[in-house]
Amino acid sequence: MTAPALALMLMTAGFPPLQAREVVHYAWNESRLQPCAHSWRGEGLIGVAGIMRRRLHEYAQMSGCVPAEVQIAFLAREWP
Repeated sequence: MTAPALALMLMTAGFPPLQAREVVHYAWNESRLQPCAHSWRGEGLIGVAGIMRRRLHEYAQMSGCVPAEVQIAFLAREWP
């Protein structure tokens, strides 16, 4: 995934450009924009932990790596 693609997905989901830029910055620092780079759980773009990780996987209806698009949809739902 590229930074512009992630920013566009975030803005399409309703995030303002400044907030989208900060999420992209976080994702770059944590995972180099690869959703599953550092975690088999696959929350690398938004870095949720604990109960939020469980909620992400419940939302995705899957275990393991959660696709970037699903992480963004979850983020938009949880932090509008």
